[in-house]
Amino acid sequence: MPFIVRPSPLNMQAEIITVGTELLLGQIVDTNATYIAQQLNAIGLNLFYKTTVGDNAARLKGVLEQAHHRSQVVITTGGIGPTEDDLTREMVAEATGRKLVFQQSLMDQIENIFKSRGFTSISPNNRKQAYIPEGAIPIENPVGTAPGFIVDDEKGVIISIPGVPFEMKYLMEKTVLPFLKKRFGLKGLIKYKVLKNSGIGESKIDNIIGDLITQSANPTVGLLAHVGQVDIRITVKADEEATADRLIAEMEAKIRERLPNAIFGTDQDTLEGVVAGILKKQNRTLAVAESNTGGLVALKLSTTPEAPSFLRGSIAAMTEGAVTHLLGVPQGLLREHGLASAQVAEAMASRIRALTGADLGLAIAGILNWNEKQPPETPPATFISIVGLGSDSITESYGMGGPASFVQTRIAIMSLEILRRKLIGELK
Repeated sequence: MPFIVRPSPLNMQAEIITVGTELLLGQIVDTNATYIAQQLNAIGLNLFYKTTVGDNAARLKGVLEQAHHRSQVVITTGGIGPTEDDLTREMVAEATGRKLVFQQSLMDQIENIFKSRGFTSISPNNRKQAYIPEGAIPIENPVGTAPGFIVDDEKGVIISIPGVPFEMKYLMEKTVLPFLKKRFGLKGLIKYKVLKNSGIGESKIDNIIGDLITQSANPTVGLLAHVGQVDIRITVKADEEATADRLIAEMEAKIRERLPNAIFGTDQDTLEGVVAGILKKQNRTLAVAESNTGGLVALKLSTTPEAPSFLRGSIAAMTEGAVTHLLGVPQGLLREHGLASAQVAEAMASRIRALTGADLGLAIAGILNWNEKQPPETPPATFISIVGLGSDSITESYGMGGPASFVQTRIAIMSLEILRRKLIGELK
């Protein structure tokens, strides 16, 4: 079949359809769509839609017809097995106006797979898997019993592969991606870089770099908020990696100029990993005392490879009695100011530093609201204190409401961010 002229790859759009009622019921997590999306991005295809549809003939046919009308590349996973509710091959045939035809070569391959696994006979319904839409390109599956197929017409291509993840990945890498590159002359690429920030909220970042988000076409800039963190994602399309790197670097420079010292890392960096790297580079040691975070800051730091070189110890003391008994903070100070106070936070930081001989003491003093059904009118304050950087110490307070685990995570992240900024000299 001769190749049909298509739009420029930069203007093409792709679509993923994952098939299976079990996906809609939440019985399994759809990891297939994530993997396929990553692979399409890597070869420079724009993914515009991802759809999940159950094992229903009418709905599946409707989704396929819509996808084939609006997208030049449609990839389906699932629904090409041997059972009655495996409907993808039938509905692809109907959506493209074709009949199903039997492929003896696929049947031979299915039988050989079963024989290689020790089966002397196969169920008659496995014969169903050797049928594909008329004129489709068969995709043999050497790692499973469900062959795939490619329908190629004037609208674009529909590629149907199994839903079993390891089979899907094998066929994507060995057959689908090489086919797409050759079929559409894909020489470009899509590359991205993520700038990570934990000290400034999403709304404020949007105010600062909003024009870069709305006015930039290539690269594009987007925000993604997590608990205590906002990622700034730069995405570029280019024909060559060197061009992509240059465009990303230019946009990154503009963002960093507007957000000086706010970006703690990029891509796979974690805040605790960055803090650990700074502590090791500065040859400083740290000890941590925590009340309402229950040891979460110390846990995060302890998972870094540098931890043995800087982390001298930690204590989780969630009650006033524990703060006195474990850390030696005077009872009088607790009676006068309460556990959630700047005075107690600074005392905790000083005591953990003295007890461990660390260069720095980091302390978190606060009280969690465990009764989520009756939140307080005013979110309880948490005080974060750092002592030991020369004669300087710093204590900051934050009022946070919400579920206990949410508050703990946010406070832990803010504590690490304050420590990072103090270490790089931004906070005085």
